[in-house]
Amino acid sequence: MKKKLVLPFTLLVIISLILGSCSGAQAESINESNSPTLFVGINTAYYCCLETDGIENDVYTSIHVSFISPYYTNTLYLYLDLELPSGRYFAYLISMKFFGLYEYTLQVELINHALEPGDYILFTALFFANPNDPRLATSILVFDPPGSHDNSGEVPLPEINVY
Repeated sequence: MKKKLVLPFTLLVIISLILGSCSGAQAESINESNSPTLFVGINTAYYCCLETDGIENDVYTSIHVSFISPYYTNTLYLYLDLELPSGRYFAYLISMKFFGLYEYTLQVELINHALEPGDYILFTALFFANPNDPRLATSILVFDPPGSHDNSGEVPLPEINVY
């Protein structure tokens, strides 16, 4: 009698273990205590001359990025968009890879971008691309660089430096 009960009981235990592990087919459940948090903020943006040409047609900006995550490896994407008064815009995507806690202030130089007078719109979006728990943070700043490029007829090529 004992032998007849041992086999079904053993099979029941094995099946429950298999089903229990299969029910974990979903990713780790995310609750507020272990969800990633992120922040992006534009500290400042202004026009100036950042190169040796002597023309104040460059834009300097400082962007604060903060990210705390329970995941081991993380990739953040920072989208940076500078819209000129005419509607023309420059857009950049910066990829950052790191582990755990990340807090940094990016220094961004947009060389030869302040080409016309009027209000400029600087927009940033920080995106955490985890398929199970994506996150997005944004920041926007409007500023007015009064100068434009020199009147030589040549429009210099834009460049970007991030450090």
